Amino acid sequence: MEQKKVSVVTVVKDGGDCIEKTIQSVVSQTYRHIEYIVIDGHSRDDTRTKILHYKNDIDTFVSSPDRGIYDAMNNGLKLASGEYIIFLNCGDVFYSSQTIDSIFGRNGHNRSADIIYGGIALTDRFGKIVKHVSALPMTMENLIKYGSRTVCHQAIFIRKSITIPFDLRYTLLADLNLYFDLLKKRCTTLKTDQFIVCYKTGGASSKFFIIGNLERIWIVFRQFGFKKLIFNMVYFAMPILYRLYSKLNLHRFPRI
Repeated sequence: MEQKKVSVVTVVKDGGDCIEKTIQSVVSQTYRHIEYIVIDGHSRDDTRTKILHYKNDIDTFVSSPDRGIYDAMNNGLKLASGEYIIFLNCGDVFYSSQTIDSIFGRNGHNRSADIIYGGIALTDRFGKIVKHVSALPMTMENLIKYGSRTVCHQAIFIRKSITIPFDLRYTLLADLNLYFDLLKKRCTTLKTDQFIVCYKTGGASSKFFIIGNLERIWIVFRQFGFKKLIFNMVYFAMPILYRLYSKLNLHRFPRI
C-alpha cells in the first residue's frame, strides 16, 4: 500500500529559544514521507539563523511579515502538498520519533478518515511531562461544550483536500471555528489512542484566557445562533469561574 505524504507546518516568530527542539522532533521522525514547512513571521532574534542550520532537512522555509499566527498557518497551508497536514507550533514536539509512523505507517490506523486525532502530553517550561490528556470524541456537541479542550490542534492530522483557510477574524480560536466548518461538511473523523504531541503550556490561548473564552462564545453564536449559545452557557461560564476561584485560592471546582 502506498504511504501517504504528510505535510508538517511549523509557524514561529521570535522563537529562537525553542525552535530547534521543534525542528529536531520533526526531522527525527522515522516516517519518511514528510514534507516539512517552516513559516517565520520575520523574527528579530536569532530564529532565522537557527532554522537555517537545518536547511537541508526543511523542504520550504519562508520568512516574511504576517498578520498573526493564523495568517502564518494559512501561508503554510497554501504551500503544503501532502495528503494530510498537521500544524506543530514552535516549542511543541512530537510525542516520539515514531508518532507519524504510528498513524500513517504500514502498521498504522485506518487512513481513510478526513481528520485523524489523538491525545497530548502537557509539559512544563523545562520540557518535563506533567500530565497526559486524551482527546474527547470530536463531535459538534463536545466542541460547543468544551471548545479547544476537546482536542488540541497540534494533535490533529487533516486531509489537505478538505481543509479551508483559518478565519482571520479570530485571533485565538480560529482552529475551533475551522473544526465546526469541517464537521458541518460531514468530514469523517478517527480518534486514536496515540499521544501525538508534547504541548508546552502557556501559549497564546492560555495567556489570554478571558479573551479566548469570549471569542469561543462569539464563534458558537455565529455558527449556531443565540438559542444554542444560551443552552450551553453553563459550559462557557464554568472555566472562567474555575480560573477565578483558583486565583483567589478558594475551593476548586471540578474540571468539565
